[in-house]
Amino acid sequence: IITLNVAAALANVDPSLDDAARLAVASRWRRFLTITFPLARPGYFAGASLVFIWAFTDLGTPLIFNVKKTIPVKIFDMYSSSDRPDGYALLALLMLLTATLFVVSKRFAGDRRTEMLSRGHSGDAIRPAGRLRTALILIYGSLLGAAALLPHLGVILLSVSGRWFNSVLPDSLTLAHFASVGSDTMTRTAIINSLMLAAASAVPDIIIGVTIAWFLTRTRIPGRTLLDAVVMLPLAVPGLVLAFAYLNAFSGTFLDVRGNPFPLLIIAYAMRRLPYMVRAAVAGLKQTDSSTDDAARNAGASPLRALITITVPLILANIIAGAIMCFSFAMLEVSDSLILATRERHFPITKAIYDLVSQPTPTSVNVACAMGVIGMIILGGCLLIASRIMGRSMGELFRT
Repeated sequence: IITLNVAAALANVDPSLDDAARLAVASRWRRFLTITFPLARPGYFAGASLVFIWAFTDLGTPLIFNVKKTIPVKIFDMYSSSDRPDGYALLALLMLLTATLFVVSKRFAGDRRTEMLSRGHSGDAIRPAGRLRTALILIYGSLLGAAALLPHLGVILLSVSGRWFNSVLPDSLTLAHFASVGSDTMTRTAIINSLMLAAASAVPDIIIGVTIAWFLTRTRIPGRTLLDAVVMLPLAVPGLVLAFAYLNAFSGTFLDVRGNPFPLLIIAYAMRRLPYMVRAAVAGLKQTDSSTDDAARNAGASPLRALITITVPLILANIIAGAIMCFSFAMLEVSDSLILATRERHFPITKAIYDLVSQPTPTSVNVACAMGVIGMIILGGCLLIASRIMGRSMGELFRT
């Protein structure tokens, strides 16, 4: 997330400023510290604040590692054991802490002193790295990639291991755990549920997200800045807080999760991922000349018809990329799934994985890893397609 944000910010840095400092005999590091990094700082703080908030409020990871002394796990345990009011006090504290961090990060990320009168083309600033520097970059990238992928490798090996005891690699390999995913009613139903819920939540994201993006870029209505901030809040508000908010707000109504949790899960998934669609559509609209809309309206077309027949086809690639992101992240949503899905037949993938890890059977963890591999394949494929469509502007999806 930090990489995407910083890459998007660097792409907007005018390279002529660096050239001017180089002509003034400023060293490479001095140019980076005094020119490049300050101009890219909004992207860095936007990504860093999201990483901190998501890690600080993460529920799934400490649950899997059985770490009890974190605020999200304490809240989850209080909800699971009884309806204790101190759990809601912790929720309020969590909300206050993340909101404070969000405001602070917005202040740094929105520093007007980093704006430039013109935006250069980052491709003009690309220079050959040289053999030594290229080798160092490759070594650094390889080590970083290996460290990042090591946990994924462990999950993959567990998903295909037949017998693995007191050795670096499994003694035997098998696809039986993947077969169990397909044959077991709970796991098979969980995959179908996740596909259905993620697809259903992407539809309102597309409709609402494109509409909001059009208001933000094509109108001058009062309160546009406030609307933009409110739309982006689900990125900064912990999923745990939103899940409990939905749970209590609709208790006793037709959306009560004690009946069928699917409608509320669709709403929760859609609202959590709406910022991705809004930012993707905004990025597309900013790259599209508004004169085409004006021409359609001058010809007698209504604003809605101009949006559907002219604007949407022009930004279709951005809409597809945003929809893919909404779909893929909704499939692997943790907090909403753990809290709102209470019955086995309603479990999404993440709730099924948590349930399998909690079981005492010898192969339950292996089957859970097999489901994790399926999730990684889906998410990895979706991210690859979305990044190919959007390129560096994909960092805009995570802009707070």
